[in-house]
Amino acid sequence: MSFVPITDFLFPRVCINCNEVPVDEFLCCDCLEKLDFITEIDVCNICGNPFGYNAKSGTDNKNLCQKCIEEKFFFSRCRSISPYTGYLRSLLHNFKYNGNSELSLFFIWFVCEYYPEGLEDCDILIPVPVFIDKLRKREFNQCAVIGAQLAKFFGFEYDPFILRKEKDTKAQVDLSNEKERIKNVRGVFTLHNYKRINGKRVLLFDDVFTTGSTTNECSKVLLQGGADNVQVLTMMRAVN
Repeated sequence: MSFVPITDFLFPRVCINCNEVPVDEFLCCDCLEKLDFITEIDVCNICGNPFGYNAKSGTDNKNLCQKCIEEKFFFSRCRSISPYTGYLRSLLHNFKYNGNSELSLFFIWFVCEYYPEGLEDCDILIPVPVFIDKLRKREFNQCAVIGAQLAKFFGFEYDPFILRKEKDTKAQVDLSNEKERIKNVRGVFTLHNYKRINGKRVLLFDDVFTTGSTTNECSKVLLQGGADNVQVLTMMRAVN
C-alpha cells in the first residue's frame, strides 16, 4: 500500500501553468495535452528545423532544410523538444529571470521525460555558459542547473566549466537578423581544460535554439579543442 504524504492534503500540488490540481508530476491533463512536441520524422536531419514551421523542404534525399543544404553547421546534429511558444515560453522566462525553484524541477522533469529521438550516444554534457556578470545578477545558469540533472539521469559525464563566455552580449532573441546574431557571439567563448573533451563525443545543452549562432560558435570552439564531435540539445526552438 502506498501512502500519500500529509503535506499533499494540506498543501496540494497544483498545476504550475493553470493552478488546477494536477494529475501528473507538474501539469494537469489539460495543460499536458497542450504541449506541442517537435517530432523526429518532421525535422531537418542536421539542424532539427521542423518542416511544419519555418523550414523549407530540402531538394535532396537526406531530408535537409534549405539552410543545411547551402551552409554547414559545426555541430553534427541538433534536436529540440518543443517550439518556443505558448505557456512553455512564459514558464521558461519566469524560471530564467525570476529564479522560481519549482520551475527548475519542472524543466528537469520535462527534458528527462521528453528527451528527443535522433541524438546519438555521447560521452560528456556541457551547458552553454553565461557571462560572469550576468551569472552574478541571476545567481544561476539555467542550462547548468538542468544539464547537471540531465547528465546524472542518463549517466553522461558533466562539466559546466569547460566553456566560458568572456564577453557580455545582447540577447540573441533581441537581434533582428541572423548576421547580427552571428557577429554578436563571434569569439566570445573560450575553452578550458582541453583534456576533458579530447576525443570525446560532446552533447552541448542550451535552453532555446533561435538561429543556431550561439550553439554553432560553441561547437566550433569545442571541435578546435579536440572534441570528436558535437551534438546539440535544446529544450525549445524558435519558430515562425
